[in-house]
Amino acid sequence: AWDSISHTLRTYVRLLVVGGAILALFLFLVSEPLVSLLFERGAFSSADAQIVSQVQAFYVLQLPWYFGGMLVVRLLSALSMNAVLAKVAAVNFVVNILLNLVFMRWLGVAGIALATSLVYLGSFLLCWYAVTRKLAALKSGNGAR
Repeated sequence: AWDSISHTLRTYVRLLVVGGAILALFLFLVSEPLVSLLFERGAFSSADAQIVSQVQAFYVLQLPWYFGGMLVVRLLSALSMNAVLAKVAAVNFVVNILLNLVFMRWLGVAGIALATSLVYLGSFLLCWYAVTRKLAALKSGNGAR
């Protein structure tokens, strides 16, 4: 049963991350023309549209990790690993503040978006590590560790 769960997890996380990466790449590439088309009609200046498109472009980079993370987080919860989720949330909080401060100085408001995307990547990796380690322990018959 644990092998089936591991296989299903790998299959669907791969689909979600790859699909999210394709969507993120597309949205990243069309961010500027999309924002200009939708908002640069008197309400936004060209400079405003440039800033908003940069923020949007950096925010969409989180999509693969957000999509994959949704599945991984649900499995962690189903495996009664909510303490891991709480620890990851605490790490996310601290790292997000630090990255916001660093990237805001470098990129302005768009740096907040980039920091958020990087936090989603880190969160996904931490949760992925925890869930794959737990599944390996369950497969070997030592699920208590």
